[in-house]
Amino acid sequence: MVMWQTFSAVRVVVVLAGLAATACGGSDGRPPLAPTPTAPVATRQVAGTVVDTDNRPVGGARLSHGSASTESDPDGRFSLALPVGASVLVSIDASGFEPRRWDLGASPDANFRLPIARRVVVTPGEPLAVSLTTDDLPYYVGEPYESDYCRPCKLIRVGGEAGSASPARRVHLRWTEDVALGMWASNGSIGIAAEVVGPRHLSVRTIGVGDSRLLYVGVPLRNTLPQPITFSLTVE
Repeated sequence: MVMWQTFSAVRVVVVLAGLAATACGGSDGRPPLAPTPTAPVATRQVAGTVVDTDNRPVGGARLSHGSASTESDPDGRFSLALPVGASVLVSIDASGFEPRRWDLGASPDANFRLPIARRVVVTPGEPLAVSLTTDDLPYYVGEPYESDYCRPCKLIRVGGEAGSASPARRVHLRWTEDVALGMWASNGSIGIAAEVVGPRHLSVRTIGVGDSRLLYVGVPLRNTLPQPITFSLTVE
């Protein structure tokens, strides 16, 4: 009995010693290693203005890159903290506008002017007049080859019925000014060139259904737009 009590007492001492060593940081009594501090990511403050293609400010536009985001004020102005020394793509989203991604480069404190295009929708039976300006955006249309590139260009969405049973629609483009325009239809991977119906009159049968039907109207590659013009679209 005396031997058992002695063994139990020794066991208690060993357990308590182990707990004390753990509390002190380890079995050898050294303090625990502190976690390696993470170096803060260096940022640059980028400022600019979001505008439409008529150079009017766009308020309420959401600009984001990773976890960083901000919103333009009523005058279209914004400020956003971005990583230093890296070219970054910033997403721009605003109600009533086509979304856009913009490469802001690696320059700090630059006063960027970021144009975004208003969403344009044409529907059957409702003729639509559209202005094409020198500030409209360039697009690759259909297959991304030079022959399919237009600058400036308007992205047009063909509205109407939604669903797989929706018929393809023929869209007519007309204008009066003596300038070369092109019209292309695309479902995101395939481009269809417009038919020449007459002087300053092109026609194309759209593909896809509902909101996925896209048209691009603009100045073909290597041509110029000397001044803004107005063109009309009708959908049969």
